[in-house]
Amino acid sequence: MNSRSRWILLALVALSAFAAVAPAADAAPGKPSVAGSRLYLQRVDGGSLRHVEGGFELELTSVSPRLSTFTDRLRHGAGTERIGTFVSRWAKAGFAADPPEAALVLDHAPSSRDVAMLTLSHPRYDRRAHTLSFLVQPLREKATDLLAAFAERGDPVRAGDFGSASLYVANGAAQLAQDLVKINVKGATPGQPFKLLVGGGRFALTQSGRGYGPLQLYTEQPSLPLTNLAATPGSILMETAPGGPALNFALNATIEFEGTSSPTLTLEGGVGATITATWPTSTGPQTQIVLPYNPFVLTGILT
Repeated sequence: MNSRSRWILLALVALSAFAAVAPAADAAPGKPSVAGSRLYLQRVDGGSLRHVEGGFELELTSVSPRLSTFTDRLRHGAGTERIGTFVSRWAKAGFAADPPEAALVLDHAPSSRDVAMLTLSHPRYDRRAHTLSFLVQPLREKATDLLAAFAERGDPVRAGDFGSASLYVANGAAQLAQDLVKINVKGATPGQPFKLLVGGGRFALTQSGRGYGPLQLYTEQPSLPLTNLAATPGSILMETAPGGPALNFALNATIEFEGTSSPTLTLEGGVGATITATWPTSTGPQTQIVLPYNPFVLTGILT
């Protein structure tokens, strides 16, 4: 990466962190960044832009199998993501409905044609050939805040081959992946605590009044004798009054995660109960018996 691209990348990372907390009145004139904004970076040795019907085709060659990512959510920093995951989750990330914006920055081109502002669609990744391609259109509106520094230097999009370059892709309004996990509890001993912890993500909880949405409890008893319900992004604690019959209930919780690895769940408590967890996968719901104090991976939750 040349010094100019490195300087701009550092500026963009700082901007993404600032935009998440800045008042709306201080926002840049482009599309506002929101909490959950993410910037992807792919460095390449070369590529090409070719005219096709309705726009251009962008092909990147000698691509790494992983993209660099910069985000202000969960880990508040940098990471990586597999290109295969990035492409397979294209629609779920909202890119099919709202094509993401990108800046193609050429390392050794004249300043009059070293930055192309684009929108991307129809990604294709060839792992064996180490190529990544998109159908692209010139960006015809103001860029999202994450790419504003590049947009100021944007040039007309031209067909042709190019050498080493950086592709910056902005997901300015992306949501983290979310999936609903259902925990079924049969025969829990009253008076024993039941605690569920999440790793590699968090419970998507919005406390409002007496409820914790989208946390939901269902019980086969007329009522669940709760003496305490404490929900945080990292754990859900339930305590019930002692005495009475064994408890049967279901706990539905939405888990929010970054999409780079499958989240895990760990149960503490649940004495005397048979507990199962069910979560969605690309091949249908998967169910697993849960053993207390034994973390298990929500395998296949990434689609």
